[in-house]
Amino acid sequence: MKVKPSLEQAICVLMLLAIQKREIPLHSTLISQRLGLSDSYTKKVIQHLSRAGLVRSVSGKDGGFVINREPDQITMLDVFNTIEGTGPFGVSSGLADHVFGMSKDPSFDACYHMGRLDEGHNPGDAKEEALAIFAEAEKSYRDKLAASTLNELCPHRDGKLITIDWTPWLQAKSDAQAQGEVEQ
Repeated sequence: MKVKPSLEQAICVLMLLAIQKREIPLHSTLISQRLGLSDSYTKKVIQHLSRAGLVRSVSGKDGGFVINREPDQITMLDVFNTIEGTGPFGVSSGLADHVFGMSKDPSFDACYHMGRLDEGHNPGDAKEEALAIFAEAEKSYRDKLAASTLNELCPHRDGKLITIDWTPWLQAKSDAQAQGEVEQ
């Protein structure tokens, strides 16, 4: 299974907001500059996080985004489900039955004279076994994500989550980049 790049980006947005002082919203432009992504793409990622209740928008002149729950209350499963969805990893299209359901077809038996195949080896059983393997792997994957929180990923000092205001540093970097672009 390959996850979308936006999963990593969502985790990084949440990490930025997790250590951002809660009373100071972080503007999406500064978030996108820090991540090196376009502002429109960052806003799409944030929109997913907002719909899931993980972040919220603060309007106004000094508005932006803040994390909506404490980092130890946001699991990696919350983020995964927000970006990837909650559907199962493996779903049968019925192809195995179509291709290997030959023992049910009288013309197959007329050609090969095999009779009914063993019940333990029919494609329906194999399909169900394969889906069960994927379901078990998916459960383990989701259980691991559910047991891991955003707090575990964020920087700590003396056992406590650090909190800073990213705004001055990010704004200074943005201003320096803008001046460098003008001078060139």
